[in-house]
Amino acid sequence: MTTVTIDTADWRAFQARLKEADKSLATKVRRRLREAAEPLSKEVAEEGADAMPSGIVDYLKGNAKPRVSMTASAVQLVLQDRGKYGVQLAKLNEGNLRHPLFGRKKHWFLQSVAAESWTEAFAKRADDIKRELIDVLDDVAKEL
Repeated sequence: MTTVTIDTADWRAFQARLKEADKSLATKVRRRLREAAEPLSKEVAEEGADAMPSGIVDYLKGNAKPRVSMTASAVQLVLQDRGKYGVQLAKLNEGNLRHPLFGRKKHWFLQSVAAESWTEAFAKRADDIKRELIDVLDDVAKEL
């Protein structure tokens, strides 16, 4: 798994000051983080899907949606399948695709696929994503 790391003490101090600030500022931070990460995270989602078998690429490109989550301990970029099939993206990234053959829902098969495709796509952009997120956090820290 590829991660972008920010010092824990700095993050906790930022979160404590944000919690004391006006709630509209916290909303603004979440919105700006989403906006900053969105273009690069879409690239990650699409590039990861390109490594999958042709029958599932279009479905993944239309339904693997990136989401930015900010918690007390982290900012996370998460890919979710928002389509009707509920494909397990983590399992796909591990190299396993489980699917019915020709739509027969009683008989499911496990197929090997390219592992780490989303991890590799993220790793290529990790520095850019980190820079975008830090720029947003620096701007907000000035307002605190």
